[in-house]
Amino acid sequence: MKSYCLCGAILMAAMGGRAADLTVCLETRALVNHFMIERAKLVTVKIFSDAGLRIEWGTRARCANDPRAIYVEIDTDGPARYEAGVLAYALPYGELGARIHVFYERVTKYHGERTAPLVLGHVMAHEIGHVLEGVVRHSERGLMKAMWTARDYFEMENTLRFAPEDVTLLQLGLKTRAAR
Repeated sequence: MKSYCLCGAILMAAMGGRAADLTVCLETRALVNHFMIERAKLVTVKIFSDAGLRIEWGTRARCANDPRAIYVEIDTDGPARYEAGVLAYALPYGELGARIHVFYERVTKYHGERTAPLVLGHVMAHEIGHVLEGVVRHSERGLMKAMWTARDYFEMENTLRFAPEDVTLLQLGLKTRAAR
């Protein structure tokens, strides 16, 4: 656990200690391995850091006071209307603000204890990417692909990144959110 706290501190120092570009709050509606969740959150922070954006995981109280906050809800499993390969979905314009639903059992079922946090962190980053980009689209390559290949899962070991066009859309999306 200490090494992950140190990683978080290093990431914050690398970002120059500046304020977060975005607050994300996580709520669990499933029995989860909290150590896995914390590792996944660090992966998500690193992915956005690599794209030049700083996200911060906020408390419920902080998110309640930030209308631009994005909520990530960890659900046990997905509704039957979603194919088995769907790991999450985003609702960028809901009544309660931007909400993301991640299907914990689907992520952990197909990925071992070592790789599940990596995949979970990438899934959360992908869905946060959809909310920030504000358009219905997927990329040809990188984190925002519609379907990840075996090669993409392999690249998650070193962090699967946003494609350059996605970084541009993320930055534009943040500016739009800040203007609201």
